[in-house]
Order: sequence, then C-alpha cells, then structure tokens
Amino acid sequence: MAYGYRAAFVTLASYHSRGWDTIEKIVSHWAPPVENNTERYIASVVKRSGIPRGSKLTLSDGEDYILIVAAMSAVENGRSAVMSEVEEGFNLQNKIKMQ
Repeated sequence: MAYGYRAAFVTLASYHSRGWDTIEKIVSHWAPPVENNTERYIASVVKRSGIPRGSKLTLSDGEDYILIVAAMSAVENGRSAVMSEVEEGFNLQNKIKMQ
C-alpha cells in the first residue's frame, strides 16, 4: 500500500507543477466528469480532509497532502485509509515536504 500512496503523492506533485493546486483542481483531473461524479468526489474529499476546496496548496503542505490522499483513498476504495500506510507512502517520496 505504501508504494501506491507514494505514487499518489508523486502524481499530486506533478499536478502542482501544472497549477492544479487545490482540491477542486486536483480532483477535476484525477476523477474527470466524463468518468465520475466529480462534484461528489470533491465534496467527499473536502469533508474527509477538512481542507476547503479552493485552498491553495504548496509543495510544503505535506500534512494537508497526507489528509487529501487519505480522503481520496477512501473515495476510491470505499473505506477509510490506514493513516500509517499513507504516511509511509509520503515518507517514500521527496517531492512534497512538511513545513
């Protein structure tokens, strides 16, 4: 699981380099409307993470990215993520940092 989470963090760092730096922008590309109910996905990630949909992220917002990845995992898998696995995945990458 940790390497799957690592891949998510690396992908989200790549998204950031394209200016996709909010939950709304991230999810709109991760789960586009042609394949998903993107608005429901965004609302779920916002609710689970506690981060507003339009809050701009930096590559130093590791704690927020951990919450976002855990929330996205819950949407994708239908069950809450194991936070220690998400954190382990975060620690395996070097693109997103902690403040």
